[in-house]
Amino acid sequence: MVFASHFLEQVLALSDRLTVLRAGAKVAEFPAHQVERSELIALMIGRDLQDLRRIGSLRQEHRTYPEGTPFYSTRGLGQQDVLAPTDLDLHRGEVVGIAGLRGSGRTELARLLAGGARPDSGRTEVDGREVSFSSPAAALRHHIAMASEDRLSEGVIAGLSIRENITLALQSMRGWARPLSRAEREELVAAYIDELGISPADPATLVDQLSGGNQQRCCWPAGWPPGRAWWCWTSRPRASTSLPGWRSSP
Repeated sequence: MVFASHFLEQVLALSDRLTVLRAGAKVAEFPAHQVERSELIALMIGRDLQDLRRIGSLRQEHRTYPEGTPFYSTRGLGQQDVLAPTDLDLHRGEVVGIAGLRGSGRTELARLLAGGARPDSGRTEVDGREVSFSSPAAALRHHIAMASEDRLSEGVIAGLSIRENITLALQSMRGWARPLSRAEREELVAAYIDELGISPADPATLVDQLSGGNQQRCCWPAGWPPGRAWWCWTSRPRASTSLPGWRSSP
C-alpha cells in the first residue's frame, strides 16, 4: 500500500517506510522511525533548513512597504454563502500571497478578483477607476488574468500537446487571419518551454501526461495571450519577464 499526503505528521504516523522523490529521482529511502521531520523536509526540498531560514531573514531585512494609491483595490468584495466581504489592496510591483485551507475561500476570492464569478457585494477599482468584471474577458481587458488550480478543466486543453496548447494562445493573440508559420511556432514554443521550465521538454507530450506543476506552467501561455496580463491570480505562481511578448507588471 502506498500512502501520499501533504501532511507530514500523517506520513510519519502511518508509514513504515519512507521514499523521497525529487525531480524524478529517488533521493532517499529509510524506515519512518529513523528520520526526523526537519530532515525529511530538507530531503524533499533539496536545501538545508538553516539555509532557508537565512534566506527568510534576508528577505525580511530588504522588505519594503508600499506607499501611495493601490493599483488594484477592493472593498467589501463578497458572494453570498461563498465568501464573506473582503478588502484587498495591491500596489505596483507587489507579489501577494493569499493562503488558507481548502474551503477557506481563497479560490473563490481569486475568481471574484479575476472575473471568474460575479460578486454580490463590494466595489473594485483599477488604477483609480471603478470597474466591474462580468467575465474573465472583461478582467483581461484591464490586464488581469487567472491561472486556475483546476488545470485540466479550466487552464489547459486536455487531449492536446504542449505545443498545441501554447500555439493556440499565441495564434489567438495574432489573429486567425495571419497564421503562424511552422518555424515561428516551433521557435516560440521552444522559448516558452525553456523559460517556464516545462518538463518533459518534448513539445509533443500531451498535457494530460504532465505533473500538476507542469500543467500549471502550461497555463501561462495557454490560459491567455501573453503580453496582456499585468496582474495574475494563481495557486502556483511562476512567471518570467523574458518570454516573447511578455509584459511585466507596471
